[in-house]
This record gives sequence, structure tokens and C-alpha cells, in this order.
Amino acid sequence: MSDNSRQAYLDKAREQLDALDRELENLDLKADKASEQVRHEWERRKLELKEKRRELSSKFDKAREAADDAFDDVRSSLEEARKRFADGIRDVRSRPMD
Repeated sequence: MSDNSRQAYLDKAREQLDALDRELENLDLKADKASEQVRHEWERRKLELKEKRRELSSKFDKAREAADDAFDDVRSSLEEARKRFADGIRDVRSRPMD
């Protein structure tokens, strides 16, 4: 992968990560206005999501630092972590928060 393609990929990955972070913040704000039961469930789920977010951040850092010959493997790992985080957010978003 050329340096330009690699940087473009990393820039896009960062944008996706930032968008997912904003979604997580929005869910947190929404949960603050919900019932006590929903807030309790949200706190539990938020811990899971934060762990997935830490994993994703670690994979992103590894992708930035990876040697050219290892980048494809690291990129695949990054994509899997991004998908797990995004799926977790989608799952929470699909549940009622009122």
C-alpha cells in the first residue's frame, strides 16, 4: 500500500472513530434523561463499550506504527475492532432509552 493510500485509510479510520465517539457521547446524554433502570443498564453496557473503544484505539495506534509489510494484517485487526465497537453502539441504540 502506498504511503498516500495508507494515510488516506488512517484518516478515514480516524473519522469513523471520531463519529463513533460522538455517538457514544450522545447515548450517554440520552441515558441521563432515562429511567433509573435504563441508566443502570446503560452504565453496564457503557463499560463494555469503553473496553471495545480502548481495544480499537490500541489497534489504531498499531496500524499507524506498523511497518509496510505488516500493515495489511494490522489493518484487518483494526477493522474487526471497529466493527465490534460499532456493533455494540448499534445494539445499545436499538434499545429503548426512555
